[in-house]
Amino acid sequence: MGCISTRLVITVAIAVATLATPAQTVNAQTLTVLHTFTGGADGGLPQSMLTMDAEGNLYGTTLMGGAGNNGYGFGTVFEMVKQNGGWNLVTLYDFQGDPGNNDGAGPIGKVIFGPHGGLYGTTVAGGGGTVGTGCADEQYNGCGSVFSLTPPGQGEGDPMEQNEERTDGGKPPIKICTDDCPWTERVLVHLVNGPGGVYPFGGVVFDAHANIYATTQLGNSSGDGLGTVLELGHADSGWQPSTIDNFTGGDGGEPYDTLAVDSAGNLYGTTRGGGANGYGEVFELSPTGSGWEENILYSFRNGDDGALPFGGVIFDSAGNLYGTTSCNGANGGGTVFELTPSGDSWQFNLLYSFNGDCQWGPQDSLAMDAAGNLYGTTFEDGANDTGSVFKLTNSNGQWTYTDLYDFPECGPKGADPYGGPVVDGEGNIYGTTTACGASPGYGTLWKLTQ
Repeated sequence: MGCISTRLVITVAIAVATLATPAQTVNAQTLTVLHTFTGGADGGLPQSMLTMDAEGNLYGTTLMGGAGNNGYGFGTVFEMVKQNGGWNLVTLYDFQGDPGNNDGAGPIGKVIFGPHGGLYGTTVAGGGGTVGTGCADEQYNGCGSVFSLTPPGQGEGDPMEQNEERTDGGKPPIKICTDDCPWTERVLVHLVNGPGGVYPFGGVVFDAHANIYATTQLGNSSGDGLGTVLELGHADSGWQPSTIDNFTGGDGGEPYDTLAVDSAGNLYGTTRGGGANGYGEVFELSPTGSGWEENILYSFRNGDDGALPFGGVIFDSAGNLYGTTSCNGANGGGTVFELTPSGDSWQFNLLYSFNGDCQWGPQDSLAMDAAGNLYGTTFEDGANDTGSVFKLTNSNGQWTYTDLYDFPECGPKGADPYGGPVVDGEGNIYGTTTACGASPGYGTLWKLTQ
């Protein structure tokens, strides 16, 4: 990796917190499978964190499945609807992926609601990028895309361009589907291996001015870099993309997950590689009068602090950041950490170390409930090496780890949860597994009751 750019300000102090003995309370939790994916019209291999609306309905993506590609599918966006005391999965959009559609292929990141309704997200392939870019072939035809989905009854195109007045107290005007009611997709940006970067694995985030931000895993303005941060500004002529940061190694490399944004418009994220030690970093991007300035908040050392952060970071109400690493730490299986602002620096606090092997730990961001407790999943850590759901409870600054659920060996409950969890107001936890489930076993969508 190259040297760190002199324009970066590295201001980190390290402190390690000692935790109480983990409380093993697996049997007190009840996991219910709400849906088993078949790899057909309902999709398969979900890898993203779910999104919950105000009514408690769930939205997510699947990497494959749907009717495209002669029934093998290029992925879907789905809604899990509460209905008659149960749940019903409805496919909102079925990606076609081929050059005749150029609508994207392989959504991995989460979808979110935009300021004027509708869903926004990314695909890691497809989108109709220029042939010859290295990831545009006959089947996928592109290096990824940023897309919007418009609910039925809202007209065609991007909801942001419709400029509809909301009369529902600020909630997105969402059409709840109980049967087949596909939404209208629009590709906002077609990514090519050059300006903008390629392969957006994470989702998107909006700032207060309704600009969209996303990361790409590889590429830069020259096409040979280690990823970018993109800004999509909304104009009368449509969405205008620009690259606001290019990663080169010393300043980070290969960002994998969704960014976080604060009230001042600063962006926060992780890279799974690069940084001062080559094992990943947490970074901040701050708008200036002449562009954006990157500040490395922490570079992982591949020691007790962990390495290779796949998941992004989240805020608490005090402005502290929380995230995970997938690898190493004191017990080999990754870590949970906190970054606390202290003047012009950030203090690193280790909250927990997982038992397991490198890259078996958390692969996605954490969730936080109203009391400030943290929830997450591990990919293949846990008692059966097939993943787990965990909770970290905060009591006066002391964090206690609880193993809520260990997925059994490959079977009806599913296995290998890539995506992180979401928590409702009653403390119920929802998430997906990427593997297993009832035959044919393309993953599950589950609910865990505490």
